[in-house]
Amino acid sequence: MSLEPAPVAVIKLFEKAMRDNHERLVEAGVTVQILMKHAKVGDDGKPKGPALKLHGVPAFATVKIMSVADRVAGAEDIRIVLDGDSWPEHTEERQLAIADHELTHVLVDDDGKTDDAERPVLKMRHHDYDGGLFFEVCERHGMEEPQTEALLAAYAKARQLELFAAEVA
Repeated sequence: MSLEPAPVAVIKLFEKAMRDNHERLVEAGVTVQILMKHAKVGDDGKPKGPALKLHGVPAFATVKIMSVADRVAGAEDIRIVLDGDSWPEHTEERQLAIADHELTHVLVDDDGKTDDAERPVLKMRHHDYDGGLFFEVCERHGMEEPQTEALLAAYAKARQLELFAAEVA
């Protein structure tokens, strides 16, 4: 496993995502450190698994709000780690969507409070939907499995947002 600072092109893409969709982060002057993580490589020269995991599951990226102590010591406000092995395989649109997703996790305190580092107070926003779901349990228990209803609600919302418009047409 190795970590390295993200290339300038990746930083510029995240800056674009912030400008286009995260005005509050820009206004508050939130600073971002972006790292690329690469998986361990086997003797055959191939990765020995995913470069990045979150809760034991492969992930394209993770975001962390840095501690006040780290910020006082000069760290950026947030750290985003990207799967450096898969990142180049994504289209620029997918990369922009990943950047937007990670930045959406970060909320600026509405009261304009600052911490001991005199940096904006930040909070982590959770997903609108997290699908901790086993299809086989849904099959066995139908609507009695709570995640079945959550999945159907998420699907209905996705249809409302026309995410599946091409499939329906």
